[in-house]
Amino acid sequence: MAKSLNDAGVQLLAGSDSGAFNSYTYPGISLHKELQVMVENGVSPLDALRTSAFNGAKFLHKTDDYGTVSKGKVSDLVILEANPLDDIENSQKIFTVIKGTQVFSKSELQELLKSAAIE
Repeated sequence: MAKSLNDAGVQLLAGSDSGAFNSYTYPGISLHKELQVMVENGVSPLDALRTSAFNGAKFLHKTDDYGTVSKGKVSDLVILEANPLDDIENSQKIFTVIKGTQVFSKSELQELLKSAAIE
């Protein structure tokens, strides 16, 4: 249905149903998987990416602060190693994350993940 809705102009929103009552859906990777499924079902990679940042900001009436990279907006940014428009799975190839004034390199991100792992 995602492709039909998208083709009809419905602005889809990405977002996993993670939370206390869904123990097997994890924030982060579930978004990447959701984007993949959209593309597998005929939504273009660009439109799939829009369902996250851009459409989310628009839905929440927060486009003055979020949704695009522009002067004066919240400066959270993910820099990828490869173009997700060529292959949506490239959205998982994260090189750097910029959150406000903090910059996290790939090695720092891997260390954060490693320290959060429960063995």
